[in-house]
Amino acid sequence: MKVLRMRVEKVKLKNLIIWEYDILQRLYTNIDFQIHVSDTIWFIEIDKIQFIQVISNLLNNSVKFLNNDNPIIKITANSFWDMVQIIIEDNWPWFNHGDEYIIFEKYSTGKWKSVWIWMGLYLCKKIVELHSGSIVAEKSRELWWAKFKITIPKNYNK
Repeated sequence: MKVLRMRVEKVKLKNLIIWEYDILQRLYTNIDFQIHVSDTIWFIEIDKIQFIQVISNLLNNSVKFLNNDNPIIKITANSFWDMVQIIIEDNWPWFNHGDEYIIFEKYSTGKWKSVWIWMGLYLCKKIVELHSGSIVAEKSRELWWAKFKITIPKNYNK
């Protein structure tokens, strides 16, 4: 059995987030992307290949499910003591109330009744946990729909 190994290195998280934002902003000009990444986030220790998959998956899910007249995706990242928090939220209801407790489970189907949609969220959770962090889903109070909150330590300590 092959064991998953991480290649942890010091990475400027702001650059990774802005990279994904720039790509999606150019591809989807109809979406109002709002971004705020704190200047206090310097370098953190992550496996950048795996961690960018988490950011990319969450943003691409938001893009995939936004189909209203005023699509908005908001990305916020802040630094708190020895932790970094990344919040991705949008204004389209791609999970129901109550789903936020099960969508990270391996075979969850959510309201779409399709395992493949949620399998990416399960993998996101596993990658975040490998970084000694946590990911939660909740309803956005500002945009009224989906909100994902990732919290990871700045220094990898496994």
